[in-house]
Formats: sequence, C-alpha cells, structure tokens
Amino acid sequence: LCIDNLGVASNASIWGEWFSSGPLLVFLLLTIADKPKLLIIDWLLISSFFFSLLCGFLVIIPQSHEMSLFWLVLSCLSYAPFLFLPVFVEDSHKCRPLIDFNDDSFRYRRQKNICYWVTLTMTLFPLSYFLALFGVFDASMSVLSFHFISMVTKGFYAAVLMDVHVDTLAVTQEALSLEQT
Repeated sequence: LCIDNLGVASNASIWGEWFSSGPLLVFLLLTIADKPKLLIIDWLLISSFFFSLLCGFLVIIPQSHEMSLFWLVLSCLSYAPFLFLPVFVEDSHKCRPLIDFNDDSFRYRRQKNICYWVTLTMTLFPLSYFLALFGVFDASMSVLSFHFISMVTKGFYAAVLMDVHVDTLAVTQEALSLEQT
C-alpha cells in the first residue's frame, strides 16, 4: 500500500499492471479497424497515455508537495486527449483511402463503441483519485476502487476485443467471404 504526498492511497502493483498493459490496450483499440499503418495521432495517443501513467506514478515518489501537484497536473493534462478518443477515431477513419467500407463497417462500429466505453471507464481512474484526494474516499475505499475499475476495464476491454476479432479467427467466415468475391 502506497500513500502519496497528497494523501491518496493506492496499491503499487496496479502501476506495474497498467505500465505493461495500458499502452498495449490503446494500440489494440486503434488497430481494430484495418489500417495500413498507424497514423502520427495514433502514436501520440499511445505516448500520451503512457506519459500520463508515468506522471501519475511519479506522484507517489517521496518529494515536495509542490512537485507532487506538478506531476498530478501533468498527468491529467497528458490524459486529456483520451477525452476526445472517439473524435480521433472518427477522423482517422475518414482519412483512410477509399475502399469498400461495407466490409469494414462492423469493425468500425465496434471501434467507435469501445472508444466511448474506454473514455468512460478510463476517466473513472482520475475521478476515483480526486474523490480520495478530497476526502470522499478513505484509504481502503481508494485502493478498492482502483482495483475494481482496473478489473472491470480490462475484463470489458478483453471481451469487446474478442468480439471484434471473432470474425478474423473464424475459418468459416473467411471461407464465406472468399466465396462471395
């Protein structure tokens, strides 16, 4: 159990989990719809997510109160692009070369849906932090909320990604697609 300089309790292991899986989850989200390559904005989203985690982690390192506030503000600013994730995905889809979008519409709709859910669930982490910071959550509630949000987010994310990629994994779907062409 870690209590940072701002008085918020968290479990140190959750940081390692999100450092290792967070950027990968963002990468998988951005590659749901077939793209020939990741765009610069995609790389910026992945990088800003990682930087947000890094700055959030730096808050728990023993330092002055002012430095902890600096890292917290920087973490929140780095996270800000995720509030607009559905907009970035929409723009990315519009910039693609003109192909038959009917083949891709299922994946694109799923990608848009998961963007809204990711925006919602990932925003619960800073919300939970600020509830603990302002004394609404005590230490045990803070730690439990971080673990619960982490578990729900990753579980939901995995379920949606499996649902999206089930057509890729189904041999009969591929055979039917080839037969139709």
